[in-house]
Amino acid sequence: MMARKPIITEIQHVHDALESTIAMLSTRSDAFITRGEFVTVTDSTQDLARAHSNDQAGLVVVAGRQTNGRGRLGRQWADTRGLGVAATFVLDAKTFNTEHLALMGALAAHHACTDCMLDASAQVGIRWPNDIVERTNQGSGCKVAGVLVEVLPTSEGKRLAYLGIGINVAHQSRDWPEELKQIAVSLHELGSGVDRAAVVRSLINRVQWACSRTLEELAADFTQGDVLKGTYQGFVHDGKVYEGEVVGIDPASAILLRTQDGGVRTLPALTTSLIKT
Repeated sequence: MMARKPIITEIQHVHDALESTIAMLSTRSDAFITRGEFVTVTDSTQDLARAHSNDQAGLVVVAGRQTNGRGRLGRQWADTRGLGVAATFVLDAKTFNTEHLALMGALAAHHACTDCMLDASAQVGIRWPNDIVERTNQGSGCKVAGVLVEVLPTSEGKRLAYLGIGINVAHQSRDWPEELKQIAVSLHELGSGVDRAAVVRSLINRVQWACSRTLEELAADFTQGDVLKGTYQGFVHDGKVYEGEVVGIDPASAILLRTQDGGVRTLPALTTSLIKT
């Protein structure tokens, strides 16, 4: 079992990992992340990043604990006593559209998780659109990480993107509240021995990596981590429910679903939602 470091020591390691990673990136001419800020506790890294960005892209905010984090569709992101990683990256919304950002976040989170696993390819995958989950035969495994994209105007009339990523790192079974025990899992529970400092370092580098990839390259990479292909799922599009076997997902364009009559229906990825069971 992974021994937990004293909290003060562990937080210092996270802070040091952030600073050293930013120092390395800031020497590169192609760096998208050039400034870093660490806070011990904050309500939301999304809100703090917006307040501290000075209306400029390039900032990453990392929190030792997030007390009121939020996920997609207004859901709450549970921090559970500071055992995970909460980070928000501030990027130029003119360079990356919302769909590109969501895919970047999914791939960055997925690779950050797999970087920290001994046998990650067999254990962690992407559940469309951007949840990182434990792999199962049904494609509906417990959630390891999540992504939130918010694009907001600045005081100067520009638009900045706030890419929030949360990763469950050091949780043990006793740490989850009852309502999360069947739907959440941590890297530690999947066999990883890394600490939050290592995850922060990997995540920042992986966001930089994702920023440098085209939408087509990211979409191709997505197919390698896709956990829904070959599974039976339900989707909602234009108020209607469609069920069938997932033939394939192009996250930037379409979901191909083989329905019960044997036909293949194409659902537009940008306006379709997965029915989670």
